[in-house]
Amino acid sequence: MVQQKFDVKAWVCVGEEVFDVLKVTKACLSFPSLAWVCSPCYSNDLDTTQNHLKNVIAGKKFIVVLDDVWSSNREGWESFLTPFECGSHAGKILVTTRLDTVASIVKTKHNEAHNLSLLDEEQCWSVFANRAWDPAKSRDRSTLEEIGRKIVKKCKGLPLAVQTLGGLLRGKDNEKDWNDVLNSEFWELSEEDSVILPALRISYFHLPSYLKRCFVYCSLYPKDFEFDRDELTLLWMAEGLLLQPKSGNALEETGYKYFDDLVSRSFFQHSYTYVNSFVMHDLMHNLATFYGGKFFSSILELNNAAKHDTKTRHLSCAYTTMMMIR
Repeated sequence: MVQQKFDVKAWVCVGEEVFDVLKVTKACLSFPSLAWVCSPCYSNDLDTTQNHLKNVIAGKKFIVVLDDVWSSNREGWESFLTPFECGSHAGKILVTTRLDTVASIVKTKHNEAHNLSLLDEEQCWSVFANRAWDPAKSRDRSTLEEIGRKIVKKCKGLPLAVQTLGGLLRGKDNEKDWNDVLNSEFWELSEEDSVILPALRISYFHLPSYLKRCFVYCSLYPKDFEFDRDELTLLWMAEGLLLQPKSGNALEETGYKYFDDLVSRSFFQHSYTYVNSFVMHDLMHNLATFYGGKFFSSILELNNAAKHDTKTRHLSCAYTTMMMIR
């Protein structure tokens, strides 16, 4: 319903980095839904790129979502807004952030910052139950529901924690499996002792060993990177992370099954940008990085390649990866 009210729509995941005005502007123009209204912009000149965007949105109702913004650079923000001044007054820019400083910079006298509260217990239960059980299958689950509600209470209103544990317990009707999650020692870890949510640690702990290897391998991707199922499956194959199928199925089919299993458990999520691309939530990326330890290492600049730990066995360079994809 919201999309039908706007002529031009774009969703850009900004992420934990400097607010690069040129990069974010080009990302707005490269959104798939704009392919029919504008030609690609290959220029690396900010003025040229902004003029291109200005022509696209001139007089049109637009909505641009800048997701997960961390930079509080006021000059960069004001520069980014320049092309949107010629759009319709009905145009909207929605920014999501975890920092109050960012919210104070982007809001104007015409809008307000909206603080999203944690989910209440019933909302959490609804999310959990939808993930844990198939609504089409009706059966008595009173005992499991009692255990499940205690698990949900431990998630403290965090949607990702609830969703992940629901996916973990999907299809499991044994009370022991549910009690194992409820009574896990990971719940006892304080926030000071662990930067990883206990619920996510529990989900990882209960993964089969072959899925653990494949998931941790994904720590080599930069945060917010949009990856393709086929490409990731080939990388898993090249690293020897896939078990040989017992039947006559191709090894790729095993990889696809692993991938789909990780999606069903909320370790991967569908991207908002492209139909067949996926992303990892920041907290999931932190989880993969945590368990990858010093054996998996990523660098942002080539001149830092010599600084990795001697235990490193897998090394990725985010800058090089981006260049190769282009």
